[in-house]
Amino acid sequence: GAPARTGDTRTPPQSPGGKDDAEGNTPGAAPRECPYIGLNQANSHMLDAQCLWDAAMAHSVVETLARLRAPTSTPPTPQSLPTEPRSVENDKKSPLVLHVCGKFHCEHHLGIPERLHESNGVRTLVVACVPSAKVHMAADKLPEAAKGMADFLVLTDATVPRSFDVTHPI
Repeated sequence: GAPARTGDTRTPPQSPGGKDDAEGNTPGAAPRECPYIGLNQANSHMLDAQCLWDAAMAHSVVETLARLRAPTSTPPTPQSLPTEPRSVENDKKSPLVLHVCGKFHCEHHLGIPERLHESNGVRTLVVACVPSAKVHMAADKLPEAAKGMADFLVLTDATVPRSFDVTHPI
């Protein structure tokens, strides 16, 4: 099946009876799909590329944090990143990096936040912008898909024309 992302407890759908072809699909059945966005084996390289892109962006954040924390004479390493809570005393060794990306790279704490957590437990906070027409203001009325999407949801005015409108290619 499609590769599972680290920390995922779900498994990709399995074919009945275990009678799979060389690509892992049951003849006559729909191809197996990634449980996140429907990537199937026919286009699994897109998921590989997405994971590589997320890892590269996370690596850039880790390198920046290490450089900000390191003395000027010592080359930074990801292992030099402290994970203790931020305090006034720790301000100089606990810099803040704001990384702006598309929500697909961070929603549900997957992608970049997932990679940052693997890199010596770098703490993250995910903020996602969602047009207000897609969610209700009351938390008990948020659709299940929006719950857990981010630490904070910024509800935007859905009536304002978008500068671009993209439908995911999958």
